Amino acid sequence: MCTSLFLLDDRSDLLLLLLFNRDEFFQRATAEAHFWHDHQELLAGRDLVSSGTWLGITLTGRFALLTNFREVAFNKIVNAPSRGALTADFLTGTQAPLAYLQGLPLEHHNGVNMVVGDLRTGRAAYATNRGPPGTVRGPRELPRGLHALSNATLNEGWPKVTKARQRFEALVEGGGLAGGPDGALPWDALLHGVMGDAELAAPAELPDTGLAPEMEHKMSAAFVAPWDHPGGQYGTRSQTALAVWRDGRAELHERYRSADGAWRSVHHAFRIQLPGVSGAGAAAT
Repeated sequence: MCTSLFLLDDRSDLLLLLLFNRDEFFQRATAEAHFWHDHQELLAGRDLVSSGTWLGITLTGRFALLTNFREVAFNKIVNAPSRGALTADFLTGTQAPLAYLQGLPLEHHNGVNMVVGDLRTGRAAYATNRGPPGTVRGPRELPRGLHALSNATLNEGWPKVTKARQRFEALVEGGGLAGGPDGALPWDALLHGVMGDAELAAPAELPDTGLAPEMEHKMSAAFVAPWDHPGGQYGTRSQTALAVWRDGRAELHERYRSADGAWRSVHHAFRIQLPGVSGAGAAAT
């Protein structure tokens, strides 16, 4: 059901550091992170069923991510529009983040959390269409700093979210983001150490979302090990780490399950078009 951590404009060297685990049915057709042939400035994975995406960034500094809201207690909308199209539309559009979310008819969609941002203006915003009584669902701008999101509302303290935050904060406090002589980030530590934890939560810690306790337990780790869901084999399909530095440099590292079940990886190094920074382009390894 996906888990993400993202650090917004909170370091002297980085504009954005974003980590994302995508959990999905293994049989759902998916393309790894790539520059789209129909939108060549857009770098994102792609859902080949509905053509949208869960996470993406553009060479002009627009970024977006979404997670589904676990909504057993809500009535699902039959034939609802694709949620992945919401992120793709922002990434290929020009509206400011908050204005874009304010204009969305999210009531017509099944449960979703959305984060959209523009690194050129330093603005980011969040909206959801679900939540318990008292939840502020309407779009709001996000402050700088560290945020965490799974399949409840932003920064809600599910065990997987709390543990991922703690692991990230320990890495930062230990100087782990300082980088080596070449300034490289500790990509393995981010993907495996922070987001690769497959330890399940204790039963007493599990959120009550209406799922059967056994199913809730199987999805309680940041990294969901493969298991046989009634709808098919399910688990973490990909892990992505994205960083954008203040000088416009950007990197995306992704490890993903290919169609044959093997783990593979892709790396994209590119430059973002930021005010006062010249040049933009892309390369993949």
